[in-house]
Amino acid sequence: MEEARLVDDLSQRLSELEHKVQTFRHEVAADFLRYYHDLLRDIHPDVASSIRQSLAKSLPNYPDLTSALTSLDLEADSRAFARPGSGQRHLSPPTAASTTSGS
Repeated sequence: MEEARLVDDLSQRLSELEHKVQTFRHEVAADFLRYYHDLLRDIHPDVASSIRQSLAKSLPNYPDLTSALTSLDLEADSRAFARPGSGQRHLSPPTAASTTSGS
């Protein structure tokens, strides 16, 4: 049936667009976290913790980014969010194994 094929084509396109939106949100969130870690790199840990808590409280003000930001770790080592040398923009979220301890 022509109608079923059209519905299938449109559904497939929506799925592709949804994936693009999710990828873009993740990239934007990872970019923010690189910026966040760069700013807080030399900040005293107590001050950084306070900033982290304030930021966490403000996340509901950014509903389009909240899910992407909360899926990434504010405490992760900033190297986990470094831009790849190849210029590739599709980043994967860091895993628990990618975080490092300074002690």
